[in-house]
Amino acid sequence: MLAEAHLAAPENTELTDYLEIVEAKNNLKKGLNDTGEMMLKNLLRRSPNNLHAHFILGTHLFWADNESTMVIPHLETCVRLHPNFLRAWGCLGAIYKKMGNGQLAQMAFQKYVTIETNQGMKEFFEKQAKAS
Repeated sequence: MLAEAHLAAPENTELTDYLEIVEAKNNLKKGLNDTGEMMLKNLLRRSPNNLHAHFILGTHLFWADNESTMVIPHLETCVRLHPNFLRAWGCLGAIYKKMGNGQLAQMAFQKYVTIETNQGMKEFFEKQAKAS
């Protein structure tokens, strides 16, 4: 669908960015500076406020590459650009907790809880906040 939309409006840079995000996501591999990471970093140089590129790159660096310190600026940008970005708050809490920063972890988990509507998820993150 993105490709069809891009064909209809090739000058739309937002569509171009999202097509690149999809391609980059398909090229993410374990290990630093893989093709997907480089594509996302290039996109962010051109579109530094692209929320989804920051989130995908940040979570990839954390889960696949185990690079906690490199993740934080990307996820903090996500919540700065979109303060109700649940997944970014949850990931930030997990990263802060892993790094041993209980105060920031608790703050991120509590923020998650304030905006979550699913009671089960709310309870899970309340427990995470208390454990931090």
